Amino acid sequence: MTAVVEGSVAVVSRSVSEALQGGVPAGAVVCASLADGPVPGWLVVEETAAAGAQRQCAIVRLDGCSVVAAGALSEVNVAGDPVPTEGEMPAWAPALAGSFWAARRARGEAEATRSALTALQRRLANIVDAAHEYADENSLCERFDDFMMEQGLRPRSREYMCVVDVTVRVRIPASGRNAEAAGGEVTDEMVADAVQGLGARMMTDAIQDHDVVDIEEA
Repeated sequence: MTAVVEGSVAVVSRSVSEALQGGVPAGAVVCASLADGPVPGWLVVEETAAAGAQRQCAIVRLDGCSVVAAGALSEVNVAGDPVPTEGEMPAWAPALAGSFWAARRARGEAEATRSALTALQRRLANIVDAAHEYADENSLCERFDDFMMEQGLRPRSREYMCVVDVTVRVRIPASGRNAEAAGGEVTDEMVADAVQGLGARMMTDAIQDHDVVDIEEA
């Protein structure tokens, strides 16, 4: 329990758990103790806790537009005494709080599932790497890689050097008495200069075709 000073008035801030023990009933209008100041709302308390967890509570704004604070009874703080109000807590307040709790639990479960899946994928990758190492050390043939692929697993990967013939189209200025003569003036040096003048993006556009003519183990 702490004392929050607002102007010249000291306002006691305490957890919802302490407030309930002090006689504040669920369904009362309380002020959530927030960094920007107290915000009034309906106090909704979970009837039964999930296995292995504290009971949850939520403070729902009086206009029903949002949940201003939510968490375990010992984590959510309220400031001051309950606010006097006429009538009981409306039915939409527990419904809104229940939806908020369900959504938060679903997010937590989804995050736990993602974490478990990531850990499983990492473990599987380590097993596959170990299998590849074993296959290499024992000179297993390509049937091992076929088996891995049949099981939906990554086969071994080797390094190769590919010899490739590439057709590149460039524009080279040349002079001559006619088109045939101008074409005859084009030299290897002029072609090399034109190719070297291409940037990476222009080179991609200039490549018309390629043909892998030989493959060697690296």
